[in-house]
Amino acid sequence: IVPFLEKDVSFWGGIGATLPATEDPENFRRFGRVLLGGPLASLLFGAAVLPFGIIQDSMFLMLLGAMPISMGIACLIPARNGAFYTDGGRWLRMHGEERTRAVETAIWTLTQTAIVRDGYADLDESAMGVLKKDEDSRTRYLGHYYAFCHYRDRGEAERERLEAEAMERLKDKVPKQMVSLFGTEDARKTKAGKGEMEK
Repeated sequence: IVPFLEKDVSFWGGIGATLPATEDPENFRRFGRVLLGGPLASLLFGAAVLPFGIIQDSMFLMLLGAMPISMGIACLIPARNGAFYTDGGRWLRMHGEERTRAVETAIWTLTQTAIVRDGYADLDESAMGVLKKDEDSRTRYLGHYYAFCHYRDRGEAERERLEAEAMERLKDKVPKQMVSLFGTEDARKTKAGKGEMEK
């Protein structure tokens, strides 16, 4: 556990991630359950503590119960804050219309492959294509980011350059948070750092 102060206010309130250990078609469905698990756990905890706080007339316990209920409701409301959808928004997209399901499946497929295989060389180019063709500039930016990393890891410098240029053109249409998380400079530093560690 490393305590630190998060300077990016868009992450205030908490952010979590779940990482697959193996590539498995069932992981996408499991991820959907994880998305709902966090908010539901908050709601259950708050529902258990709040009545006790009211009975005891304890402001501390009432707040301890009310806060997770509020957070659970906020996380279930289908919305997008900056680069990310809420848990409820993501779950609805995974189970909604064909286009949003295709985008969420592509994001999951690319992320799972990159994590499990510890690199981007084996990414599915058709999944990247789904993201790059989406109407939302944030989704397109993510698609170009994955393609940039894919071609970088494969040593295809010209295609890597073209993807970096596409990201640059989209940079002003996406949240700054997204550029700081998925920028080409950060990706190059990550690759360089990995190379140093391997030496």
